[in-house]
Amino acid sequence: MNKKVNLVPLSVILLSIFAFAFALAAFPATVLAASIPTSELILTSDKQQYNVGDILTIDVKSRSEVHIFGVQFTLTYDPAALQLQGGGLQPHGSYTSFGGTRIDDGTGKLTYPLINFTTGPTASMDIGEINFKALKAGTTNLALSDIKAVDADSNMVSANISFQLPTNIVIPVINPPTGDGGGGGNGGGGVPGTQPPERMGGSDRYATAVKIAASYFADGANTVVLTRGDIAADALTAGPLARHYHGPLLLTPKDNLPAQVLTELKNLRTQTVYIVGGVGAVSERVAAEITSQGIKVERVAGADRCDTAYQVAKLLGKVGQVVIVSGTDGAYPDALSISSWAAYNGVPILYANGAASLPDVTAKALAELQVTRTILVGGTGVLPKALENIVPNAERYGGLDRYATNAQVLSKLQPAPTQVFAATGRDFADALAGTAITAQSNAWLILTGGEVNGLAPEQIQILSQVRGSVTGLHIFGGTGAVSEQTLTALKTLLGK
Repeated sequence: MNKKVNLVPLSVILLSIFAFAFALAAFPATVLAASIPTSELILTSDKQQYNVGDILTIDVKSRSEVHIFGVQFTLTYDPAALQLQGGGLQPHGSYTSFGGTRIDDGTGKLTYPLINFTTGPTASMDIGEINFKALKAGTTNLALSDIKAVDADSNMVSANISFQLPTNIVIPVINPPTGDGGGGGNGGGGVPGTQPPERMGGSDRYATAVKIAASYFADGANTVVLTRGDIAADALTAGPLARHYHGPLLLTPKDNLPAQVLTELKNLRTQTVYIVGGVGAVSERVAAEITSQGIKVERVAGADRCDTAYQVAKLLGKVGQVVIVSGTDGAYPDALSISSWAAYNGVPILYANGAASLPDVTAKALAELQVTRTILVGGTGVLPKALENIVPNAERYGGLDRYATNAQVLSKLQPAPTQVFAATGRDFADALAGTAITAQSNAWLILTGGEVNGLAPEQIQILSQVRGSVTGLHIFGGTGAVSEQTLTALKTLLGK
């Protein structure tokens, strides 16, 4: 069934902006009536400690699920300790900046008014991110003030108004240790002061995921995404969520959390774990074992795999474009090929079911997310041709097999990589856990298992084309997953 995307008339937008601006200017900074739901605006960081030279990602969020139609705040920081990156705030979801933005990086004061056309309270929670570069060692402070937020009826919904309840975040910055490696940061995802190991592999898929997390999140991770490691259905949509929360992606069997996974959660000093999948995928027993350690658990799950993908998409809050892959068993390689790009760009991955029409919940997601670009990954054998006529502005990427599809996705959507990672294309677990890392720099994720030293001709061609421009090559999985012969072939192609 065709889904029509309804555009908001310019007159409505202008009227809404005027009403929002008036409400912010006119509403007094007083304590609100208890009958109006309110929420505090907060700042969170992607890590608990940084090195000089690291990139800090600071997220501005609403603590509670309250619909925010418009918000304004001022963020202050020490410009001698932090250097603003990327021009300032990057709004998330359907938040949009409008007149009144003030950026003074000389004094370290940023003021942003934003309007939000998403009606759902959940989608209102993630407001945007601001990136800084750490310039010197010591403890630095960031603070929100002059906070005002209103709902669609112009009711003030911010609990921390003006300077009554300022939101602060204190960040320790240390000098980089001596060594040959560069700093980490969320841009490339690495161990500060060291080079990540060339191969990250463990005794099984769960140990490999732990090894990946330990290698790239040595400074800890406030948030971790956990999903089932032996069935791909719910797991494949989890990569963008891990990137969204700047954390690793760990794996577990259904009923028994591996001891090494629990240990890694402690080592990461994790505060929240998002479990992707219902109790049929990851049981309450696993969740209870995590909460017994004082770690908060949030479950993201739907009635089936398509619904779970939809729930993840809502949590991401990204509007405008989606990826659609086949949700049928065995079609996981297509999702893995697009996972790095999707996670890097915050684009949700949704499921089709092999039919010539979309599952109802996927069609619902396209409408709610105001999709204007749909990326189909996979050939017509898994995503029927008819789908191209019922989704907005379809783009298809698909080859003769999983390896050719992998090459097409990488060469078309990620044409200039500086990092290449490889994992087996014959199973999903290692590549999925690695998505949290590849997404940090929009790196290539090569799926191995082809006919020529583990590579397909199409992969050999695109790897040869980026020879000389790639600075890093790493493997997810042991030699039983990606052989030394394949590693040697990759090095030769990339000139390593």
